[in-house]
Amino acid sequence: MKLTRSLIREAFLNIRSICIYSNTTSENLRKKTVNLEYCLMVTGPPYGSQSSSSALQFSQVLLACGHRLSTVFFYQEGVANANRLIAPASDEVDLVRAWYHLAKLYHIGLHVCIAAALRRGVTDAIQASLIKHTGENLQTGFEFSGLGWLAQAALRCDRFIQF
Repeated sequence: MKLTRSLIREAFLNIRSICIYSNTTSENLRKKTVNLEYCLMVTGPPYGSQSSSSALQFSQVLLACGHRLSTVFFYQEGVANANRLIAPASDEVDLVRAWYHLAKLYHIGLHVCIAAALRRGVTDAIQASLIKHTGENLQTGFEFSGLGWLAQAALRCDRFIQF
């Protein structure tokens, strides 16, 4: 299913209503509030697609409402979000560093599919030495994982959302 603006807007409104509900002053309602653990998968690049930006904004709303975000998994073209060499214009949001700062602040795991990353030129020092390349470009705070790890993360969380 392709994410459209209306689906994203509906998801934001649902999260916002949960957030308002959880911030109510009534103790009876507060006891019924459920904080969920979310897992996200980002398949769009940081620029040229709305996926990464929408996922980042969705994450910020989730966390502001008291929900937990345990993992963000970057797959397919989304691995470009882990490339520290991406340098946006000064008037644009730096999504690569924004993901890093969000993860650092809330202790979120930023996982990158290693096979997709290597195919697209994103590498760390270890992988660069194995394939005999000089230099690495994996942004600090991101780590390589495989699809098996994604499957385990999806099983542990209450909600899994793909952007």
